[in-house]
Amino acid sequence: MGSLHAGHLSLVKKSLESCDLTIVSIYVNPEQFAPDEDLETYPRSIESDIGLLEKLGTDALFLPSDKMMYPDTFSTYITEDLISKNLEGISRPQFFRGVLTVVLKLFNIIKPDKAVFGMKDYQQLVLVEKMILDLNLDLEIVRCETVRENSGLAMSSRNRYLSENEINQLGIIYISLENAKKQIMNSTQKIVKIKDTFLKNISTINHASVDYFEIVSMDCKQIKVAEAPCVILVAVIYKDVRLIDNIIVK
Repeated sequence: MGSLHAGHLSLVKKSLESCDLTIVSIYVNPEQFAPDEDLETYPRSIESDIGLLEKLGTDALFLPSDKMMYPDTFSTYITEDLISKNLEGISRPQFFRGVLTVVLKLFNIIKPDKAVFGMKDYQQLVLVEKMILDLNLDLEIVRCETVRENSGLAMSSRNRYLSENEINQLGIIYISLENAKKQIMNSTQKIVKIKDTFLKNISTINHASVDYFEIVSMDCKQIKVAEAPCVILVAVIYKDVRLIDNIIVK
């Protein structure tokens, strides 16, 4: 959605390394924002973004308008009825409908052979992969590791809402995820005990609260016992900034 950072650019570089042509789409998709979310204030820096993409040697930029993507006659949406119902789907019930709809539209417009996605938005990535499988789309998803700030906080365009000191403080999110992973690797434990430790760590940061902490299967389904392989997914609210992250336990 623009306001490009090193995480985004790592995806572009991956495509440039492995594909003949690389197309980047930038679009702040209104259909994935609830009325009370930050659509109007979401960070936008298109001129800077264009400069970064040109410097990397990107072949093309797709920069659609709202009118192009959602004309007045638009009324068809993509929904998924299993994985999208938990985690982000509970707090943001409109979110994945908007994401899957716009991603499918982008795929149909650009017709890529490969699409490169970061793993920070892990549930979103799993849903895009499931849509490709369920709807028989002919393309490959390339997964890329999450790129992080020096503190460990996952890079996000929304980090621009934060000061350098806040970014450093919020590195505790990833530190706490690593600790939760160690708890699982050392011995199979009850999820509630691991969650309690995570909550206590986050409670040391003023103005921070945990929306969810969940340990799920690799395909984002609920599990009863915390054991590898699995994924730990979290959403932390700091002031008005929503920060999501995850760590894979193998």
